Amino acid sequence: MVARKAHKLTFSQEYDFQLIGITSHDNDYHICWKIDQSLDMHLIKLENLHIYNNKFKISQDFSLYHYYDEDTVTEYHLISNRCENGFLLEEIRNIDFLLKISGDTDEQFLNDLTQRLRVIEGITAAFELDPSQLKSREKLIF
Repeated sequence: MVARKAHKLTFSQEYDFQLIGITSHDNDYHICWKIDQSLDMHLIKLENLHIYNNKFKISQDFSLYHYYDEDTVTEYHLISNRCENGFLLEEIRNIDFLLKISGDTDEQFLNDLTQRLRVIEGITAAFELDPSQLKSREKLIF
């Protein structure tokens, strides 16, 4: 009799994006307009990010905006962290919006972008977040 060897497949999701948390009392379209004006972006409204929350057994829709910078080959998504019936990322309830940045960026680029966001009227705080430290980070893979 030959002994059977079991192999276990493990999967580790890579988070190849940067994340900036934004706090603001403005609504989503107003904060988009301010970011567009200040950072020369052209965020476009996409279909809402639809998430089914297993914990509360409810569907949630979060505002989602997109901009692709062809010059730097960088993609930006502005995502609302709040909706009428909850939060996208429960562990950071104090954050109103998330700016997801995908592309070849370095630490200096991210620091500069965060500083530029902080001086926009209506943004009360902007700071870098480490996606690997967030419990519900898989919701940001789309």
